[in-house]
Amino acid sequence: MYVRLDLTDSNLEGSIQPHLGNLSSLQVLSLSANRLKGDVPASLGQSKRTLSTVDNQFQGTLPHNLGLNQPNIENFLVYRNQFGGRIPLSISNASKLSRFDISFNNFFGCVPDSIFGNLKKLVRLGLIQTLGSGEANDLKFITSLTNCSILRFLFLAGSNFGGELPDSVGNLSTRIEILSIEDNQISGNIRPGIGNLMNRHSNTNESAAATTATAATTTELAAAAWRRKWVLEKFRECEEK
Repeated sequence: MYVRLDLTDSNLEGSIQPHLGNLSSLQVLSLSANRLKGDVPASLGQSKRTLSTVDNQFQGTLPHNLGLNQPNIENFLVYRNQFGGRIPLSISNASKLSRFDISFNNFFGCVPDSIFGNLKKLVRLGLIQTLGSGEANDLKFITSLTNCSILRFLFLAGSNFGGELPDSVGNLSTRIEILSIEDNQISGNIRPGIGNLMNRHSNTNESAAATTATAATTTELAAAAWRRKWVLEKFRECEEK
């Protein structure tokens, strides 16, 4: 038996008191869609299954031992805040993680090559407008995602990822529905393996269209306004999936 505390859209403001995280039975905590700000106390995420701070003004960095302190975390959703710094390497220890979304923050740097390889239960990964150096091999971490066999949503748009798409992009999950990588610094040729993704969804026009549009990141289609709108719409649609 565990406790769920949902304070979504409750007109809360100010900072969070550290003692809130000391409730041992509290496993699901949602503070989304408020006006909360400041740092998130380290105790807030310990031993939780779900932590959501979406649509606030939180800042600071993610704890370097995030994946060690939260080995049972299943949903870590902190998008649309003001967090910064780098992705903690320890996140690779959170093997139960299903949704990890840090989009629309101020994170920087490269994504470590093998950071997601151990996350076999990962369904959604969101890194929109966050990371990358604009250099070659920025997207090498995609290879580690081929171990995530139930991955459905991969949002990498609007960042600073450079270099070529790795050949391994064609080996992503057979369940992939959205692969969004437009508005980056990607160069080179479209990898032949990208066709594997389209073939998997040949009977689903929307999924095929999504992959086709994504494959055209090196053309004018990637910068089109309708494409950015489409991505945001799909991002919102899958927020509760």
